[in-house]
Amino acid sequence: MVVNWSPSRVKELCEELSESREQTEKGTNSMTQETHRDSHQLLSPQQFADRLVISRWTTYAWIAEGRIKSIKLGRLVRIPESELERIIKEGTHNE
Repeated sequence: MVVNWSPSRVKELCEELSESREQTEKGTNSMTQETHRDSHQLLSPQQFADRLVISRWTTYAWIAEGRIKSIKLGRLVRIPESELERIIKEGTHNE
């Protein structure tokens, strides 16, 4: 199934992901406005992998496992930067 979303819909989805994430943090509101603004950026799986020094295939595996949230834009996969921040903050260990 191919879904073509407008840029405004993608932004909406990023905001929903961000809000969902904030609700699960239960009151830890240490993000600055600048960090919050940056968390709306979307990364390719390769960019995500490069920042964590992991392989692109590990990134795809984590998406498939549900370990990180992603957005599919047609055939492109994008990962909100907030997911990168979450992985860095929580570490990569499954609990």
